Amino acid sequence: METKNYIKEICRILMTTLLIIGLQPTWLMAQGGGEVVNLGLYGGTTTDFTWQYSTNRLFSAVETPASLFFSDDTCANWTQPFPVDSLEYTTNGTRRGWGGGATRVISNWTGWVGVLTAEQGGTLTSSVISYINGDSASFKTAFDGYILNQINPSYGTNTSSSAIAISDSWFYVALGSVLARTNDTATFGTHNLIIDLDTSSVAGTSNNINWLAVSSDASGFPV
Repeated sequence: METKNYIKEICRILMTTLLIIGLQPTWLMAQGGGEVVNLGLYGGTTTDFTWQYSTNRLFSAVETPASLFFSDDTCANWTQPFPVDSLEYTTNGTRRGWGGGATRVISNWTGWVGVLTAEQGGTLTSSVISYINGDSASFKTAFDGYILNQINPSYGTNTSSSAIAISDSWFYVALGSVLARTNDTATFGTHNLIIDLDTSSVAGTSNNINWLAVSSDASGFPV
């Protein structure tokens, strides 16, 4: 555990101190001959890290334009796992997508990787999940305003994803005042929506969930 923490800290220092100059996103490799080589990530500031323990894979969330990268070799090479066409698309007239930027990335012991995404300078947000170690092209939308509206039409399709959390059994997403959860076997329905703070007699109205912490209990509670 100490070795993993040490590697993660070295990677954090490396990527926050080197200049980002916009190289190609897939392989950034050291060269000889005294050349100056950028070992940072393509195109944006790193906002968060997570270590995927089952694969020893390090994930880095970046502001823009590619959202997420991972390294399997302690930061020597980086891969962009999101398909480019996932960044923005339209479903039944509703603008959706992962926005070309990530603000948080988290993982658990069972190989799940969750990401909170937000468009830089725009309004597009989403929560994204991979149940397969964060492998390339394994990510899909967990919850966004469109899915929330499909479950309960009283919520707008533009409801923002505001926070995420993960246990070994559930992936949690806050969408404004609403707390939802899903996993690799769940179907979409009202059972996914745990609470709406605006309808709680304790919390009052006009609430927004900004941070989540969850128990490791298989029941998914407390949150």
